[in-house]
Amino acid sequence: MRFSIEYIDWELSPCDPAYDFVGKDLPTANEELTTVPVIRVFGLNEEAETVCCFIHNVFPYIYVEYSSFAETLDLEVPDFLSQLQTSINYALALAARANPETYKPAVQSVQLVKGIPFYGYSFCFQKFLKICLFSPKNRDRLVDLFRQGAILNKVIQVYESHLPYLLQFMVDHNLYGCAPIDLDDSIIKRDDLLSFCNVEVHVSPNAILNACWLSERNIHTDLYETHASSPNSLLVTSLAEIWKSEASRRNLTSSDETNSFSKLHQSQFGLKEESSHEPRSSQHWKNEVAMKDLLKNLIKSKLESSSDVNTPLIFDPWPELPTIYSAIHTKDYVRPSQNDISVSQISVDEKICTSYESLPKIQLEQNTAPVIESSFEQLDSELERILGDTLFDSFPYVEPNVDRSKFPKSPLNSSQEVTIHSSQDRQSPPSSPLKDVPSQINPFSPSLRLKGGSPITKREIEFCRDLPNRPTSSEPNQGDTRKAGKRLKYSRNLDDYHICTQIPEDYSPKFLSQHESFVYKQQPPSTDDLYGTMKKLKIPFSIPTNVHYSSEKDIPSYSQEYLGKSHYPIGVSSRYLPEFQSDGSVSEKVRLNPLKLSNFHGERTWQYIKPAPLAVDLSNLESKEAVSEEIQSPQRLSRSKVFRKDPYSCVRILALELFCCSHGGLTPDPTKDSIECCFWAYQEDVNSSMIDRVGFIVVDKSASNSSFGRSFPSCTVLVVNSELELINEVIGLNRQLDPTIVCGYEVHNSSWGYLIERASYRFNYDLPEQLSRLKCTSKANFAKKENAWKYTTTSSINIVGRHVLNIWRILRGEVNLLNYSLENVVLNIFKKQTPYYNQADKVHLWQSSRFHEKQILLNYMLNRTRYCLEILSACAIVTKIREQARIIGIDFMSVISRGSQFKVESIMFRIAKPENYIFPSPSAKQVAEQNALEALPLVMEPKSDLYNNPVVVLDFQSLYPSIIIAYNLCYSTCLGPVKIVNGKVKLGFMFHSSNPNIVNLIKNDVYISPNGYAYVKENVRKSLLAKMLEELIETRNMVKRGMKDCDSDYVNKVLNSRQLALKLIANVTYGYTSASFSGRMPCSEIADTIVETGREILSYSLEYINTLDFCHAKVVYGDTDSLFVELPGATKEQAFDIGQQLANNITSRFPSPIRLKFEKIYFPCFLLAKKRYVGFKFESVSQKAPIFEAKGIETVRRDGTPVQQQLLRRCLEILFKTKDLSTVKKEFQNVCYQIMSGNVPVMDFCFSKEVRLEKYKELSTAPPGAVMARRLMTKDPRREPQYGERVPYLIIAAAPGTTLANRSVAPEEFLSSSFSQLDINYYINNSLIPPLDRFLNLLGASAQSWYHEMPKPRTSLKLTETVKGGIQKKTLDTFLMEKLCSSCLKNNIEIIPDKINSLCSDCLKNPCATISKAVTQHNAYNKKLSLLFDICRGCSKLSSSDPVLCKSNSCKVYYDRAKTENYAKVQAEMLTKTLGSLDW
Repeated sequence: MRFSIEYIDWELSPCDPAYDFVGKDLPTANEELTTVPVIRVFGLNEEAETVCCFIHNVFPYIYVEYSSFAETLDLEVPDFLSQLQTSINYALALAARANPETYKPAVQSVQLVKGIPFYGYSFCFQKFLKICLFSPKNRDRLVDLFRQGAILNKVIQVYESHLPYLLQFMVDHNLYGCAPIDLDDSIIKRDDLLSFCNVEVHVSPNAILNACWLSERNIHTDLYETHASSPNSLLVTSLAEIWKSEASRRNLTSSDETNSFSKLHQSQFGLKEESSHEPRSSQHWKNEVAMKDLLKNLIKSKLESSSDVNTPLIFDPWPELPTIYSAIHTKDYVRPSQNDISVSQISVDEKICTSYESLPKIQLEQNTAPVIESSFEQLDSELERILGDTLFDSFPYVEPNVDRSKFPKSPLNSSQEVTIHSSQDRQSPPSSPLKDVPSQINPFSPSLRLKGGSPITKREIEFCRDLPNRPTSSEPNQGDTRKAGKRLKYSRNLDDYHICTQIPEDYSPKFLSQHESFVYKQQPPSTDDLYGTMKKLKIPFSIPTNVHYSSEKDIPSYSQEYLGKSHYPIGVSSRYLPEFQSDGSVSEKVRLNPLKLSNFHGERTWQYIKPAPLAVDLSNLESKEAVSEEIQSPQRLSRSKVFRKDPYSCVRILALELFCCSHGGLTPDPTKDSIECCFWAYQEDVNSSMIDRVGFIVVDKSASNSSFGRSFPSCTVLVVNSELELINEVIGLNRQLDPTIVCGYEVHNSSWGYLIERASYRFNYDLPEQLSRLKCTSKANFAKKENAWKYTTTSSINIVGRHVLNIWRILRGEVNLLNYSLENVVLNIFKKQTPYYNQADKVHLWQSSRFHEKQILLNYMLNRTRYCLEILSACAIVTKIREQARIIGIDFMSVISRGSQFKVESIMFRIAKPENYIFPSPSAKQVAEQNALEALPLVMEPKSDLYNNPVVVLDFQSLYPSIIIAYNLCYSTCLGPVKIVNGKVKLGFMFHSSNPNIVNLIKNDVYISPNGYAYVKENVRKSLLAKMLEELIETRNMVKRGMKDCDSDYVNKVLNSRQLALKLIANVTYGYTSASFSGRMPCSEIADTIVETGREILSYSLEYINTLDFCHAKVVYGDTDSLFVELPGATKEQAFDIGQQLANNITSRFPSPIRLKFEKIYFPCFLLAKKRYVGFKFESVSQKAPIFEAKGIETVRRDGTPVQQQLLRRCLEILFKTKDLSTVKKEFQNVCYQIMSGNVPVMDFCFSKEVRLEKYKELSTAPPGAVMARRLMTKDPRREPQYGERVPYLIIAAAPGTTLANRSVAPEEFLSSSFSQLDINYYINNSLIPPLDRFLNLLGASAQSWYHEMPKPRTSLKLTETVKGGIQKKTLDTFLMEKLCSSCLKNNIEIIPDKINSLCSDCLKNPCATISKAVTQHNAYNKKLSLLFDICRGCSKLSSSDPVLCKSNSCKVYYDRAKTENYAKVQAEMLTKTLGSLDW
């Protein structure tokens, strides 16, 4: 039986003798049965049926050191184990405040095993006690008792207690989340089913076949590590499966069907190229010699003080004792009684295997582990040969597999040989992996092929010493119909040598004599000669344009000093030109046009590019094109390879949204407002964009299914009479569709959360239990804020057998947006607008007597429900989570709810278990007491400036993982410090001491890190971290290669999900060692070694580049693993060549796989500060248009406004392109003018910042967004923003002294109030000018001065609507509106006794013009408003008679419509006043 692991959890259940075998200590029938843990696994089989599997007899366990207390007791092993078991039960009873005599047994078994401590280098096995418990809940309690010394009055170090129960089970039995689990035939089925699944089985761990794929690796049998299995086998099963699936996708069949797809097979079938094993040099650290001397002195002193010099060396003193691996996989699941101890638990006599005196006589075979290729990009290159011409796509002019030996040899040197080539050609190295293998796709051909496809034979160049005596033409071949051509001769040098090129006679120039030759008296200098002279004289090859003012009136009359540098303004007139330098040097001060040498050749010969085609060539043209099409078709087919159909990928998803009627436009409250409609959408395949079914359930006593069904023919419609029936129908729908994933856009306050709260409050109904896949369970619940971690990270709704996805919260980690409303997400993902109706408008539509308006609401809610599934599919969220679960080996929900340390441990334990390593579990106190981190990465402070020269960006690929691999760093390879302080050796949170005799034997195979810690080299013991990272990096590069040759969207989604999961684990491995606060197994010394080594590598690279003379390179910025190198005077093409050369030279100076990669160039760029820079990016020489890229500045930050991002980016792009400050100034002033004129949409001024209301102690210290949210909650308590939600707000004008928090309003508040005005001065002076000035001040300019000197537009009166029946807020505009004429708004109102007048005397004298003006303005606003309504109706798919209710904050049309609507109302009021003031 086989099915996928989609959901896994556990629950304590009463012991059932039919399944649970706990031993003969089981209570009698009259007593209550002992509860035991039962693991429940839900999944899908190959027939897409749901499966529920109950796994019994899996008990949580921990390890403790046997030597910690066994030596103090004079007892036999069986007696000691019995006493320990009794003591543990007694201590747990007291901790639970229960009577020890009636307390049920808590310990399932105690077993004596052996293992290798992982924390610090240890060369031989040690004894451990494996303690299995009946309940996972007692494990943490037992661990605390051991640490407190409550058991046998001894403080004991605990091992592997930090590994959760479910992950412990999955690691032991080689299970991976969302991957298949295989069971044998020993499954049990019962008649009374406990679940609603199609298949239900009960099994024991013996039935799980996945563990059979594992095998114990006995590598600890000698001082130098031995390989029990093939050194090329993959250690992580999930990675082997990736290699197999990729080989299958590319049609690379393997004769070996085992699950461990070895590296030998990878090389054999083209997935990975064999390593070249080219040795690399390794740089010596500055203090390396002193560290080695300290190590020698330390060994010498310890040997002198040690008395056990001749102590025998025992690698396995207890050969009959089971290892931790064999204890798991060969264990009988019957619990041993206290008086029945197995033979394996009895201590055996120590046997001498060898001694220190005889050890040197034994030949130690130092196995050399495979070396990672220095260039990971060569991974899987042999596959390209199999796929055909794909590899040669970048060589369009040359045919592959050319036999160059068939060409006639020329007397010219290799450097003088005339070739037909393109600028994109690259010469392959001598050890190229390409082989001249005959192929149907690439046959041998002795000719070069031009891009057009016609072959042309390479001609030989003749040297003629005696030109007149030589024949004018060679004898033509018999098969050639062309005539012998004449020769056009040119002299190459001043001597008698001539270069002769054959030209067909038909194309010979008529004016040229047959025997004439033209000889240049002196050859012009070549480009190389000019470049060499310029380099010798230190003349720059290219002088970039300096920043200048193109307009004379913009040039300031003074210089500006900023950061200690004086800036003098520069113009373009002749007075700013530099003086001519008679020595040929060029000044770099004022040059406005880049100086660049043209690429010309010194040796010139005249020849035709291609002879005229012959008749034979033309006749064969059609046949050649047909052959070309046949050759190209297999390539297109190979690129569209997809995976085989995964029978377990059909994960069912059900999305749910609700509509509830509320009063006063408030957010629905489950304690007051009933559910009127429930909308759902269902999808069976997460990788498909199609939605299988949609529908809704509506509460309507007067309507029937047919009345709604006619309006929604494609939906499943169900009409019920009451809210209780609706809830029951949702339960029935859930059981009928049986989804694995249920979701909603926001599941706590709406969707599933509202449904659960409403059922609980109104009907006292436990809905999570009814929605689960089990008939009876106690774990289904809605914890709300009680489970703070899940409430703030995923979802606190727990439905057994189903995952609950809170879509908006998951999107926060997928896309970077200013606002995560559904409308904004749809706009950014699908590039289209979707309407938003507020609660009051939805209630209005629902309560309308017109069925058509109710239909508008139903369509609106159905579309929102569909978008939930479409967003999941477009972002491939479920696919990414499933692939991460498969690779890392954890369950689906842990991928999004657990941290990186949990994921690293999953892979580490899978490698460590077969090698019998045991991981210690530190307490929080131990973690806090470890040595503080001392090393810091090298981060340079750049010189803030504009760099007009090319800046090369060099980046060390995966520097920290590469350091771990290159220098064999690991917990298990660390010997400790070479310098001991105060006689104590503390490694991380534990004290560690290495045997001086062992260290003396391997002293020549020890690496000493820059921070003074010693590690054994790879030939002694291979680092476990290095093993893990090697496989992760190799697999990721193989997957990335596969993405380049694939044009299937589905395959790209899967491959991209896989490489992201692999990248995550590789990048967080260092963080696992350095987690000093919440670390699960940290070691600050190893973390310091990694950081200090990286610092030394970066420092050496910096010094190496700065000391080079040939390119005048200078490192201007460095950050952890990257270098920014300025190349003064270099062109873009030269920058690419120099950058690649620097990367190759530095890479060769460090051991594999440390590799410096040439990433890109910035030309030009700004460097502001650490991690803050911006520039035009070029990634290839052929790239014409640059890419704007910014890091850490306002254009990419999300704490500003859209108008700030747009203005800053626009000004920087203009500056980079033109270097003209006058153009930048004009653009800045134009934007400011538009803002002050009110022509910029209001939505561009919205701040959107995250709000965490629980974190603010006082409202006075809260940010503006939080204050605004609190104010809105006083009116609507259910409007509380979610934890971490981005809340949009605007800053409006207010009285002087008003705090910023009190001036923040929501966008809908601003639009609903006609008297509110944006604080334009605040936005310009505090939001726009400061970020721009950070750049302009470096150039001697100031946006602040530009703003002060610009002409300001005249501020018009803010027309406000009169408030009826209430007090209107008074502003200056409101006061003036009451005193000025309503028509001209210039003169004061003329006071007429006994009459209400709003016009001045001038307007009263000309009533026709006054009325015409008022009507024209009123009609203009109404016409614009009508046009905007038509746009909104088209977007919302409404008819011309339907009301427009959309209020989407993500739409600019809505802001424009709201503003125009307010102005139209005011104009209507002004028209009424004008007409009422005239005499009719």
